[in-house]
Amino acid sequence: MRNRKHFSLLAQALAGGMLLAFLATRTAAAATVQTTLNYSGPLPAGITQVKVENLAGHVQVTQGPGFAVTATVVAGGSDQAAAQALARAVKLETSESDGQFTVHVYYPVDQYDSYSYAGSKTSGDSNDGDNNGSVCFLGVFCVNGGGSSGLRYQDTGVRVYTGGQRGTPLHVDLTIQVPVHMAFAVTNYVGRSDLDTLQNDVRVKTASGDAYGSNITGTFGADTGSGDVHVKNLTGDFSADTGSGDVFADGFKGSVNADTGSGDVHLSNGSGPRLSADTGSGDVFFTGVSGDMKFDTGSGDVHVRNASGSLHASTGSGEVRAENYTSGPSVWADTGSGDVDLAGNLSAMRKLYIDTGSGDATLRTSSGLSLRLDASSNSGELNINLPDMSNVVTHRGSFSADFGKAEGKGTISTGSGDITVTQS
Repeated sequence: MRNRKHFSLLAQALAGGMLLAFLATRTAAAATVQTTLNYSGPLPAGITQVKVENLAGHVQVTQGPGFAVTATVVAGGSDQAAAQALARAVKLETSESDGQFTVHVYYPVDQYDSYSYAGSKTSGDSNDGDNNGSVCFLGVFCVNGGGSSGLRYQDTGVRVYTGGQRGTPLHVDLTIQVPVHMAFAVTNYVGRSDLDTLQNDVRVKTASGDAYGSNITGTFGADTGSGDVHVKNLTGDFSADTGSGDVFADGFKGSVNADTGSGDVHLSNGSGPRLSADTGSGDVFFTGVSGDMKFDTGSGDVHVRNASGSLHASTGSGEVRAENYTSGPSVWADTGSGDVDLAGNLSAMRKLYIDTGSGDATLRTSSGLSLRLDASSNSGELNINLPDMSNVVTHRGSFSADFGKAEGKGTISTGSGDITVTQS
């Protein structure tokens, strides 16, 4: 009991000491001020696109009668005077070139090469997707450890720390209005960008910030490093390129092209001529979509559910699985070691190609097929049995037959995997 008491006192002492040290680090930003900068048109003649550039902060974009930018500068300092001086260093600069009008948020990068931005909570999120993280000591108190992003801004190398106490306490939140049908681009390197209810072609670029688009009529393009991309209720083509960020699209009408390094791709409740996902290690999930689907992953798995259309999938070690799938005329899957499992109405297939190294290949169709099938496996088992088969030829490790009217051609080949084709 005595030892427990001593440990408790020691823990409290340590916690108290660390708390004092933590509070001491906060004195550098004892005062915080907010100032407002504004830009509003009219735009110069001949402008067909507007662009806004910002280093760190939250960006909100909505429709408006004209182009307008409201910048809320949030600056900290050791006292009120220091915070005000830092805020005054921020400016809105404008330029135009080749039909594009740009509003650039100027930061004093010649004086400060590191900044801090705590992030903002929006729509119930716990952070901006900027790698914020809490560290707890002895279960007594917690501090936000944060993360950082290194990048170039105004041709200068800078670093933005999120959630912690390092860096100059300065960021700028933006509220932007864009007129209907004006092409719009925004660069917001660190911090969340929200774009809502727009009739515009839109491009968003971030380093670690998340990008959210909803109720948009027009094309939507996003380029992020570690930030996620979310779109909902989009009428227009959608493209997203991320490093480690995930991509989400729900309720869309248009082609989709998603390219990630390690991020996952989720498409749901949409349709378009071409639906493409290319990942390194990220998984892909297509649910309730229709269109020609193309997948290319390194180690990521492919999951298709309640979807319709042709399918083209290439993976290294990832699996390809489709449930309640209504096939288009072409189905193509090539994996190194991943399984291929397709279940649903496969009767529309006229071109079928499946090739795996060690993975199994399984087709379970609810309706009859109409193609000539050649199947082979070096060491795996073959279980192929459909009601309407003719001209069946079997040898050790190989099988050929006509299914239905044999209007198409199919090939299934595995190294050591099993091959199963059944109808239920």
